[in-house]
Amino acid sequence: MTTLTHWYTAASPGDRITYATARNVTLHPTQEVREARKLYDQGKVDLVQRRVTGGYEYIAVKRRVPAKVEYENSFAAALGRL
Repeated sequence: MTTLTHWYTAASPGDRITYATARNVTLHPTQEVREARKLYDQGKVDLVQRRVTGGYEYIAVKRRVPAKVEYENSFAAALGRL
């Protein structure tokens, strides 16, 4: 279980966690990045980013109510996975 999964279990709606700080997480996604994308595809979190020196902070925000993420808007579709 990742740090992000532990956070999600204990977090309240609106809570945030920085799951990566990098110039671009697409080039070398870590386990945390993959987990954040999975939680997004499940409609459990919103993913945002904030510019910082040298790149971005990638932040997950727990949703109050899970959302239905349409396949065409999912990371699974973007990455060519089912």
